[in-house]
Amino acid sequence: MRRKEKEVTDKTVIKTILRNSRICTIAISDSEYAHIVPLNYGYSDNCLWFHSAPEGRKIDLLNLSGKVSFIIEDSYRIIPSETACGWTTEYRSLMGTGYVEIITDNKVKKKGLDIIMAHHGAKGRMVYRDNQISAMVLLKLNIETISCKQSDGFKEAGSPGREILEAAKQLKSLADTGLVYQDNPFDIERYTAIRETAFRLMSLVTEDSPQEIGALYTGVSDYPTPKVDVRGFVVNNEGEILMVREMADGKWTIPGGWADIGFSPSEVVVKEVKEESGLDVEAKRLLAVYDKKCHSHPPSPYYIYKIVILCGLKEGIVQPGFDILDAGWFSKDNLPELSEDRIVKEQIAELYSMYEAGEETARFD
Repeated sequence: MRRKEKEVTDKTVIKTILRNSRICTIAISDSEYAHIVPLNYGYSDNCLWFHSAPEGRKIDLLNLSGKVSFIIEDSYRIIPSETACGWTTEYRSLMGTGYVEIITDNKVKKKGLDIIMAHHGAKGRMVYRDNQISAMVLLKLNIETISCKQSDGFKEAGSPGREILEAAKQLKSLADTGLVYQDNPFDIERYTAIRETAFRLMSLVTEDSPQEIGALYTGVSDYPTPKVDVRGFVVNNEGEILMVREMADGKWTIPGGWADIGFSPSEVVVKEVKEESGLDVEAKRLLAVYDKKCHSHPPSPYYIYKIVILCGLKEGIVQPGFDILDAGWFSKDNLPELSEDRIVKEQIAELYSMYEAGEETARFD
């Protein structure tokens, strides 16, 4: 990819695009021109499934060579400007290559059709007539390579999947509130059903089942509120940023974690930086309070506020903690692969700009 700064490598983001999009355009080599076809699809286990008539130019070309290229567009929005050359687009899409199998076995056809139907929102077992199954073929595209690209400052918040997830979080919160303050058994049953509906909605966007999502949450005994993530922004004398490599995904972020009861935000950040990097720091000032939904993080079942505090370096040597793979200093222009569930590139750019300018006013939302 020529524009590496626009490349997306996070597998969670790529899978989210594959699950949430509905149209895939495939290109098949012909003797003179490429044959291009947009198709509805279903996604499962690194494969795309399509249904097709058993005859036609597409099938003829696939019989000659099953090799195809494909593209899936996730989001697209025009951003106007006062000048013509200032107009731009906000986009995210992926491209790939693979090999297509033409499926003629009726049992495998039904499996592929179930995947396509579920991808488009069908629930439960589907019933297929034998004559309909026999009159079609299924195409199974085995993905071999894939690349993803997005525009600078892409905001996933406007995508349908993200909107569903945020609405489901709100629905769960309302149900939890009802369960806390209600003792009528009929209303308790209704609020429990609403909570389970929220989990089903979340499962449409995340990779987890409703049961797995429900297991993430403990029983609610008080008014539900957002979770709070506290992180430290530390810069050394060479202008490099302190970063730690997470064990969870093998990627990098600024040090920090969930707020602990009994500790103030400044106490939490000093403790977290010490535990994760071995360095002693002093909390200087608040840089930002980010609402995670307003930024381009991958989908999460939790509703999270992120508090970022500028910290001054006191003493110590970099020594990764027991639950951290590595720690080190990085130039703002040469960042490692980011753990985007915790921090994204545009946030680091904003935080560094505030640090350099000595801004006293914190950013929010």
